[in-house]
Amino acid sequence: MKYLQVFFLIFFINSSFGYEHTIPFELVHNNIILHSQLNGIDCKLMYDTGARSFLLNTEFASKNSITAAKAFRGQLKGTFGDASMKIKYLLIEDLDAIAGDLYDGIIGIDFFKDFIVKIDYKNKVLSLSDSFEVSTDYIKVPTNHLLRNPTFLYWFTAKVEIQLSNGKTIQGNFLIDTGSGRSVSFTNKISKALLNDDSLKKVPTKGAKSSFIGFKNPTYVKVPSVTIGNFSATDYVVDCNTDIHKETTKVIDGILGSEFLKNFTIVINFKESSIYFKRNTTSNEPITNSFYSDGFQLKDHRKSGKGILISSIIQSDLFEHPIKIGDELLEVDGKPVSNINFNLLEKKKSQLNSKILYKIKRKRKVFSITTKVKDIFE
Repeated sequence: MKYLQVFFLIFFINSSFGYEHTIPFELVHNNIILHSQLNGIDCKLMYDTGARSFLLNTEFASKNSITAAKAFRGQLKGTFGDASMKIKYLLIEDLDAIAGDLYDGIIGIDFFKDFIVKIDYKNKVLSLSDSFEVSTDYIKVPTNHLLRNPTFLYWFTAKVEIQLSNGKTIQGNFLIDTGSGRSVSFTNKISKALLNDDSLKKVPTKGAKSSFIGFKNPTYVKVPSVTIGNFSATDYVVDCNTDIHKETTKVIDGILGSEFLKNFTIVINFKESSIYFKRNTTSNEPITNSFYSDGFQLKDHRKSGKGILISSIIQSDLFEHPIKIGDELLEVDGKPVSNINFNLLEKKKSQLNSKILYKIKRKRKVFSITTKVKDIFE
């Protein structure tokens, strides 16, 4: 989720009634990445239902001579799959600390608000259409569409119920946020309740900036169940956060991120203010997850010349290594980072029992460590 100013968008699509536009995407760190073009220039844009408007990274905009003034004069054209649009207004901001090399900009929830949006996580396709026939395998999720709050305009929140170890439950309003790569994140109030439950195992972390509104140092907790509408997740790893801006916590109690949402095909109908979920499997088994790690998380900044950096550390006795936030990777398994496929490295870092050899630089000091991927709740 990205906390942005309000901007209006004007765009045009050449189409007739009954159209459907398809936009393939990659799912990277559970983020929806659209391979797009702006004025014919290739770029990667994240579709983020927890953000507003159209946002470009400062470095990308400067390198390609894209300005808000040019957009206002109608000189910025976006191509997304088979859809072409003129982008009238945009915001340019430094996203490097948050995004690294993952994406060049953000498409917020209101950018496609004139369409029915279908997010097919299974086939990795985002569709835009003017109609949607509800089949029996789709279930309408009880949601609140924020249309009167100028700060959080167009957001969708859903009622979520969390079961505690003593059988009691907590309920709250959770933002449906494709821009969060996490599963279910709690803001201040519910986080404090979970962190005070001594029967729940907790794994704290220390991190660098990950959002405009907080979520810097999450503590991971495994809860008996999380329920939204007719769907439940059991023995589910969630994260608690106590650093969220107060203005946000007045509106939401947490976030449903893509780690959870990717279990569904999701349809967003803005005109009807409704959202439908369909499970991406025919099985009736509950949704589950796990958290495998070798003790720290990375952020790729190679485009800006900063290399691959340590961005978050899991503070657990399972991991005994001298890592610090900001340390830079020089080699992975004997290969220089210039030759490393970052996505493949991230996959290996989540494969249970994998061992990885790192060469690391901290200022003038260079050292090597070998890590093993473990279940952080073992």
